[in-house]
Amino acid sequence: KMNYKNGGFYMIVKMNMGLKRLIVTVLAISLLISGLSLNALASEGESGEKIVIVNEDGSIEYETIYPRSEGIQLNFDSINDSSQSSNFQDDNQISTYASSGYVNISEDASQYAPYRYACYITSTFPNGEKIASSGIRVGRNVILVSAHSVWNDEKGGGSTSTLIGVGTYFMGDGSLKCRDGSIPRQRLILHEDWTKNQMATADWALLVISDEYVTENFNLFQKYGYVNEFSKGIGRKVTLIGYPGGDKFCYSKGEIDGTTDYKWNDKYKGLWTATSKSDLGLSGGAVIDDETGVLIGIVKGKDSGLFGKNAIVPLTSKITDVILQYAH
Repeated sequence: KMNYKNGGFYMIVKMNMGLKRLIVTVLAISLLISGLSLNALASEGESGEKIVIVNEDGSIEYETIYPRSEGIQLNFDSINDSSQSSNFQDDNQISTYASSGYVNISEDASQYAPYRYACYITSTFPNGEKIASSGIRVGRNVILVSAHSVWNDEKGGGSTSTLIGVGTYFMGDGSLKCRDGSIPRQRLILHEDWTKNQMATADWALLVISDEYVTENFNLFQKYGYVNEFSKGIGRKVTLIGYPGGDKFCYSKGEIDGTTDYKWNDKYKGLWTATSKSDLGLSGGAVIDDETGVLIGIVKGKDSGLFGKNAIVPLTSKITDVILQYAH
């Protein structure tokens, strides 16, 4: 009887193991069918960034980007211890001015970092209007720009096309030259916080170019990083680089002198303010930390009724996560 019971018990265990195998097999098949991955399962419950993708044909897709660990974090404590014209204006475009002036970037200097990575951006919208702005190449195939220069609800939403002048500078006669070509964007990547609510901290976007345009000249690109603590950016000396007015290639030096966190409306909080000069066309321009040479933000601009001075969108780990997702 005991043997029989043991045998019976043994048979029950075998049946349970078989059932478990069946369940595991069915689950694996369902995962394959649904297109899920083990990484996706691991990310379940984590807070992801809602990304809007505008494809080359104008179709729109959505993706969630989960936190990554490869982002470059800047620790300012350790650094310190270690010794246009009006035709570009629109409702989302923010013109700027400040105390510091512009210095023209010479043709010779434009062949070196960070100037060689600057990009002259021209976006065409569904209503036919165009906006000129600035950008900075942060990957072999990725350019970081301002969202308001490539997505404007009043002009029909996302730009129907965007032309990227990579390494653009202006000749003595006023004509422009692109060291690494004039390239159409393949995809436009934005945060849903911009397309839905125009949140100030989401005023950034990525332009992804097709692999056919990625040559050896693109193997080097601008260093970038996010600041470990937002408030520690205050007092940093910075250089803004881009195309103010859409007719010159300049830089403007200044410093981060505050934030917009005093604003009563959360929509406009989370930005730095700076003394550097900026005008129409410089939106999306690089904000370089002078001491490290690292990109730490992009120009948003100024609205006298909102910020009172030049505003900067700081790079965050969320932004670098998206860059790492699409750059290669």
